[in-house]
Parts: sequence; structure tokens; C-alpha cells
Amino acid sequence: MLCINEKADSAYWLAELLHDSDSVSDENKYVLVRLFEETRRLLGSDEFEFDLFLPEEDTSLVEQVDALKSWCRGFLFGIGSGASGSNGQKKPVTY
Repeated sequence: MLCINEKADSAYWLAELLHDSDSVSDENKYVLVRLFEETRRLLGSDEFEFDLFLPEEDTSLVEQVDALKSWCRGFLFGIGSGASGSNGQKKPVTY
């Protein structure tokens, strides 16, 4: 989502991510919002600090592949969510 729109709103992201946000504690929502905002900061950094959140090299290959698959799924979810408005209509991609 942040790759398409650097001004994306964490509240919109949470709503898209957690369709039933009532089942998530306020503490967990806070952690997720912090993760979102830290990701925004890292992506916007001139130091290129962003790094994929994936298992270490000593983790089994099966776990590494599964984590990469999940990361790709999340990335594509963000692209799809960021490219559509709250009413489901597509809006132009901005850079």
C-alpha cells in the first residue's frame, strides 16, 4: 500500500487487513500501527534502510520459502488495496 501511496492512512490499512477489527486488542492495533508507520519511515528514508521481514539464513528452506510466499501475498494485497479506493473503484497510481 505504501509503495503505491506514501500518504496511505494506517486506519484504512487496518480496516483492509482486519475486516473484524473488534477481535483485535487495542494493544495489538497499536503495535500494527507502529509497524505501518515504521515501514513508511523506512521506505521514505534516503538511507535505503528498508529490509524485508524474513527468517534468517539458518532457518529451514521450507520456512524461508513459506515466509517469502507470505511476504509476496502481503505485498500484492497492499498493491491491490492501495490502488483501489474505499468504494472499490480503481484510482490512478501516483509516484
